[in-house]
Amino acid sequence: MVLITTNDGIVAILPHHAPDQFPAALPGGHAEYGEAPEDAAIRESFEETGLHIEITSCLGWEFIPHIAYPGPMIHFYFEAKAVSGEIVHSEEGRVHVYPIEDFPPIAPERQGSRKTLELYMERLNSGS
Repeated sequence: MVLITTNDGIVAILPHHAPDQFPAALPGGHAEYGEAPEDAAIRESFEETGLHIEITSCLGWEFIPHIAYPGPMIHFYFEAKAVSGEIVHSEEGRVHVYPIEDFPPIAPERQGSRKTLELYMERLNSGS
């Protein structure tokens, strides 16, 4: 998962199928075979938002022991800044930038997006 910052705020994806009370998600996806997590984050962010990004930090990672598909996974949570490109909507949904104080809620089932935003907010609040 990737939390992308711009001069105007945080990039959100508004999935086409999301209920109105939980409209937001963050870019993310699976790494391809042999692809480094950072490279996957950069690729997925571009595919889903049209923005070229620079990873600024790894906010954390965790092992998710899925028993069913897609099986056990390691989730990486990145912070990045947009460095170029233009926002484009994708099959994932519409893309919008929100000031941090206006960022919409994230659905409970979007655990990776929720965790990434939580880790980012912890970092902001700790001043590091």
